[in-house]
Amino acid sequence: MNIRKSIFSGRFYEENPVSLKNELELYLSKSKSISQKFPLAIISPHAGYIFSGQTSADAFKQINKDAKYEHIFIIAPSHHALEKGAAVYNSGDFETPLGIVKVDHEFCSDLLQKYPELFHTNDPAQEKEHSIEVQLPFLQVCLKNDFNIVPILITTDQLSDCKLIAHTLLPYFNKNNLFIFSSDLSHYPEYNQAIKIDNQTIDAILSANAEHFDSVANQVSKVDNILTRACGRYPIATLLYLMQMSNNSTIKIISYITSGDNAAGDKNKVVGYASFAIYDIDTFPDISEEAKTKMLKYARKSIENYLSNTKNTLEQPNEPFAQKHYGVFVSLYNNNELRGCIGTFQTQKTLAQNIHDMAIAAATRDHRFRPVDSTELNDLTIEISILSPLKKIYNISEIVLGTHGIYIIKGTKSGTFLPQVAKKTGWTKEELLGHCSRDKAEIGWDGWKDAEIYIYETVVFGE
Repeated sequence: MNIRKSIFSGRFYEENPVSLKNELELYLSKSKSISQKFPLAIISPHAGYIFSGQTSADAFKQINKDAKYEHIFIIAPSHHALEKGAAVYNSGDFETPLGIVKVDHEFCSDLLQKYPELFHTNDPAQEKEHSIEVQLPFLQVCLKNDFNIVPILITTDQLSDCKLIAHTLLPYFNKNNLFIFSSDLSHYPEYNQAIKIDNQTIDAILSANAEHFDSVANQVSKVDNILTRACGRYPIATLLYLMQMSNNSTIKIISYITSGDNAAGDKNKVVGYASFAIYDIDTFPDISEEAKTKMLKYARKSIENYLSNTKNTLEQPNEPFAQKHYGVFVSLYNNNELRGCIGTFQTQKTLAQNIHDMAIAAATRDHRFRPVDSTELNDLTIEISILSPLKKIYNISEIVLGTHGIYIIKGTKSGTFLPQVAKKTGWTKEELLGHCSRDKAEIGWDGWKDAEIYIYETVVFGE
């Protein structure tokens, strides 16, 4: 296996490993996290660290340093090749002064074999390119666990190709993976003009609309000495298509600077740099602890009234959230052992109404258990799982174990597992799907392979 040597150490960044690590750690110490969440993707510049190192650090500061990512995609522009699609490097691993960065050769081979009209190899272009290499030392310093990368150079200048690339990579645009998009901003207007132009480009990126961004990126003027508004124009377009297709993410700017802000820079001819983070959208608004307590009390009172045949009308929780339309599961436990669990994905009723109905159903209509009687109530604890809308998936790589529940449907048969099941059992995705198919939907262990699969998330709280 070949080793793609570091060719920009000593030029774009320190060649001495100790000095390089110290430099990166200094940058990162000056950066701040902008969210309690971890991003699905970041945009990081790719200039010499003296100019853009701090901006890149601002992006890498956001990632989960403890994560064990399945794939890390580095999607960068080619400065040396112009051809359809994208070039995937699969001839070896990368080397920086900090050590070897492994390439995910199995995944890269799959891309090349399954999508030959879109992905190709171009090793000469890869071996001369800096836009991937300069991201690697940041990963080596930031991540605690072993990782490998999928290095992709966007060689096309066609939006249609970017859209196809995004569609191919869409199943991996989730919390299991990390996407790094590599781009600088304007080249090479005068300082004040650069700030004006870059702010326009940043606004276009924040629109999360690939066509709008591309129309702005296309506005270049030789009079203003603008070579490009974003050298990673097509990687960014690919990201924005991913966001549009997923319809469940948002983008935030972290920092912006120009080379003219550096003492070594020339304010008559500058390059702009910005960092961004892309997050999944919270499926639910925050639910206060007080609201959770009210909903749990409401579930318990619903069971009590039903078992005692009390006809009094219950007062529903009056929080606005309880009057919205969500599916819900109610689970009952006795000494940490499941005693009943029933739920619904139907949203014709309000959440409060569904909690009432499913609490009674869990106590009286779970065929796995005898009905609960009133003497047990004090020994039971109640757990409520509020469900997000179902999302159909086309590749099981979209399932994030412990985050997503699964719902499988084939004909008239269906079955589901809440996200908690994966955490409690430790099953793999295939095992989770197999058990759900066989034990819940009753369509056989492999039934999921030709069934419709949906995922959903939950907000879970209990007594």
